[in-house]
Amino acid sequence: MKLIGILGAGHIGKAAATRFLANDFQVLISNSKGPETLTDIVSQLGTGAKAVTAAEASAADIILVAVPWTKVKDLTELTDWNGKIVIDATNRLEYGAGIEDGGV
Repeated sequence: MKLIGILGAGHIGKAAATRFLANDFQVLISNSKGPETLTDIVSQLGTGAKAVTAAEASAADIILVAVPWTKVKDLTELTDWNGKIVIDATNRLEYGAGIEDGGV
C-alpha cells in the first residue's frame, strides 16, 4: 500500500493530497484542530483520503510536513522521524533569514 501522512490541511496539504490521490496513494491528512474538523476536506478529496490525528499521520513511512514554519517546533514530539521519508513543504517567511534546522 502506498500511504502518505500529511501534517497540515491548508492550501499546500490539500493540493499535495490531491496529487498523491491522483497517483494511487492513500493519504492520512491531519491538522492541529483534530480529525473531526476535516470532514469537508476529506469529502472534497474523495476516496483514499482519511482524516486522522497528527500522531497517526506521522506514523506513516512517508510524511509531508505542510504546516506554517512557526508550527514546526510543535511537531518534534509526534514521532521518531528516523527511517522515514519526510518531505518538508514549510517556508520560513522572514526576510533575510537563513536556512534553519526545524528540529524534525
